[in-house]
Amino acid sequence: MPSKIDNYTCTKTLGSGISAEVKLASSPDGKQVALKIFDKTNPSNSSKALATLKQEVEVYQKLQHPYMVNLIEFKEDAVWVKGDGTTKPVAYMVLELITGGELFDFVALKAFPETTCRYYF
Repeated sequence: MPSKIDNYTCTKTLGSGISAEVKLASSPDGKQVALKIFDKTNPSNSSKALATLKQEVEVYQKLQHPYMVNLIEFKEDAVWVKGDGTTKPVAYMVLELITGGELFDFVALKAFPETTCRYYF
């Protein structure tokens, strides 16, 4: 059974780090999004880490560019209902889904020619 956060249904994990997990999710209208989930029970997510998260959200809100991932929604206090029925307090960001893999995977394979670097950066 898929997990849910508010009106978003989470399916597979796209990535994870020290402070967050990114899940592929569907919005109520069926649109696929990336849900960046910050588990508030995780000791790594201290009040300082949550303050940094809020700063990240502010940056997303101020910057709008066609080549930047767009922030769709942010919620500081939510409940993640896992597939087994357990719950966790979380904060989450709903981000535009970008497909095609991670840029790091392309960079790690070999050096890019200058023209390719200009395209990405």
